This record gives sequence, C-alpha cells and structure tokens, in this order.
Amino acid sequence: MADRERQLRKEAYKIILWQGVLTLFASLLTTFFVGTHEGFSLFLGCVVALISNFSFAKTLFSLRRPEIPKKFMGALFRAEVYKILITVLLTLSAIQWAKVAFLPFVLGYTLCSFVFWFSPLILQKKKAVSL
Repeated sequence: MADRERQLRKEAYKIILWQGVLTLFASLLTTFFVGTHEGFSLFLGCVVALISNFSFAKTLFSLRRPEIPKKFMGALFRAEVYKILITVLLTLSAIQWAKVAFLPFVLGYTLCSFVFWFSPLILQKKKAVSL
C-alpha cells in the first residue's frame, strides 16, 4: 500500500473516530439535560451515521489498485450505494423497533454528518489532499 493511500485511509478513520467521540459526548449531554429517551434517540441517529460512514470507508479502501480511474469510480459508486442502503435500513429499523424520538434522531445523524464538513479543521491540513 502506498504512503499516500495509507495516509488517506488513516484520515478517513480519524474522522470516524471523531464522530464516535461526538456521539458519546452529545448523547450524554442530551440524556442529562433533556431526557433518557431523547438521549438514546440522538445516540441511535449518530450510530446510523457512524455505521454507514464506516461501511463507505471500508468499501472505498478495499481497492487493490486505486490509481486505475475506472476501478476507483466503481468502488466510489458501490460505497455510496451501500452507504445509502445501510442508512435507510438502519433508520427504518430505529423508527420501527426502537421507537425513537424523531427530532433527536435526525439531529444526531446531522451532528455526525457535520464532522465531515468540518474535517479540514479536525485534520488541520494546510492544503487539501487530492486523489
């Protein structure tokens, strides 16, 4: 595995780790200040985002030779389809079986999604990493 590829993989998993930290912190705060059911709902929303993002990273980094554009685009498409399917299935499961409070659930998912948007701040890179 090339050094650049290793660095990209490390950064992707670092973002997922920060999502996990945010999940625990936000869930505990919500449970303490709002209530147990809302905290659990927020936790499940974050977990849906965590699992779907982890599956995206695993699928994308499963390539043996990512420098071939056709293979990379295929893996990227597959990873995004898996992520969407996992998100839909886990969300429906949480609503059906866990009877989550919808607003905290969506807020939890959104909070974890914000980690990607703010990833340049988390990774503290001076220049963008290009593929």
